Amino acid sequence: MPALTLVMATGPLSLAERFQALLAVAESITSCRDSEELFCGLARHLQRVVRFDRVGLVLLQPERGGTSARVLETTGMGFTTLPEYPVDGDHSGWVIETQQPLIVPDTAAETRWPRAMAELREHGIVSFCSLPLTTARRRIGALGFGSREPVTYTAAEVGFLGEVAKLVAVAVDNALNFDHAQATQRQLSTERDHLRLLLEVTNTMVSNLDLPRLVDAISSSLERAIPHEFTALALYDKDSGELVVHAAAAKSSDGRSLVGRRIPVVGSAAGEAFTARRTLLFGEDDLTGRLADTAAPMREAGIRSVCAVPLVVGDRGLGTLTVGNLQPDAFTPESVAMIEEVVRRVAMAVANALAFREIAQLTEKLAEERLYLESEIRAEHLRRYAWPGNVRELANLIERAMILSKGRTLEVPLGELKRRRSRADHEDRASTLEAVERMHILRVLRETNWTLGGPRGAAARLGMKRTTLQSLMRRLGITRPRAA
Repeated sequence: MPALTLVMATGPLSLAERFQALLAVAESITSCRDSEELFCGLARHLQRVVRFDRVGLVLLQPERGGTSARVLETTGMGFTTLPEYPVDGDHSGWVIETQQPLIVPDTAAETRWPRAMAELREHGIVSFCSLPLTTARRRIGALGFGSREPVTYTAAEVGFLGEVAKLVAVAVDNALNFDHAQATQRQLSTERDHLRLLLEVTNTMVSNLDLPRLVDAISSSLERAIPHEFTALALYDKDSGELVVHAAAAKSSDGRSLVGRRIPVVGSAAGEAFTARRTLLFGEDDLTGRLADTAAPMREAGIRSVCAVPLVVGDRGLGTLTVGNLQPDAFTPESVAMIEEVVRRVAMAVANALAFREIAQLTEKLAEERLYLESEIRAEHLRRYAWPGNVRELANLIERAMILSKGRTLEVPLGELKRRRSRADHEDRASTLEAVERMHILRVLRETNWTLGGPRGAAARLGMKRTTLQSLMRRLGITRPRAA
């Protein structure tokens, strides 16, 4: 690839001058922690001892099986990033694979890499030198210098540039390790913030079953990780087939003004996410174009990008959580993943809150039905009671109920009616048994022709003594009828 080339030195260098140049290069790169800073410092110091028109740094990308390159023109002000090449596709790959320096005095005469040579010639490079960048740990890539004039490289010049390449390889390796450490630190910091957010959301869900308070707390926690303007929770209404905003939190306005707003499923950001059952992102073109009718409140609030995430528990769609931002294209894949993780927990909290609400409504309904049934039972007891004491007994019962009742509802002591009725029933049963006994004795007396004693008399048939029968007859008022 057209990247790294070396040109002839301005003149023969003494050993001391070479060591001074190497020392200057070493000093310039030891404090560098950024590849661009390293590259600029290297080019500046090498131009004092080596003449070149173009310097390039090729880095090996082993995970992709290719190389990436950045080129700095001495006449320019910035870097040029070149497209990636496969390792075996150009001269830089050859240098990396063989770990040998490559000197091409004439790019027009070099035939092994025609495409790369043609690109070099397009940039005016006539000759170049490329050297491997390798440390004890790994192969880094290649370093090259190019010239717009044909040059001849001596063994001393190549050896000097080889020493430079060793220093550059260590410096680049350190810079790459530093970049990797920084990226790892950022990743760990992001994961820490992510876990902290999820913990806060979980704690919020445990302590809040009220949807508005839940959304306020979630929006506050989410703001620390993902800056945004508003958060709105809309639930699906089966009766109307629309989404209804149940809670909203906004930084620059009162989110409560949005509560109760109905959102059509068709033609709205929240509706499309709810229907698709997946997260959808919307930009300014969407909010001002095909969703203009339903997105008017968001546009008025200055919202320029929206992330709408469906609330799904199992196969049941509950609604959506919509997050709006004042910046265009504000939601990165990382922030979207974090919002989705939060929404999964929010969906469970919403399902619990809805279940709690349904249970409360059912409990209230059952309580009303219980009061109704109790009232009916009391009325039935009062209707069926015989009231042997007539109005006086009813008045006494009502007076006692007023004394015992604790609230506004009259609680009739039905237990007392049961006790009174038990006594009355006992008296009814007693008088009935007495009549049955009298009729039985009269029947036996008639059958024995009123003969009380003897083996065939009434006393023997009734299984009692004659004197006992006589006593019983007196108690029951049984007397022998006179003969006509």
